Amino acid sequence: MTRLRREVDTDEIAKVVGFLLSDAASYVTGTDLLVDGGTIANMARMRQAINNTNKI
Repeated sequence: MTRLRREVDTDEIAKVVGFLLSDAASYVTGTDLLVDGGTIANMARMRQAINNTNKI
């Protein structure tokens, strides 16, 4: 269901966590960081596809 059309690799999540724990992310505060492969951004397209399937 992800926009990337593949499952996440655990190393990809670890890299994001590593970044957030590093000094490079020292200015990142109070935000939600989605690491979902584009799933949320893809929801409207998925809903439309489901609705089109149900019309048949």
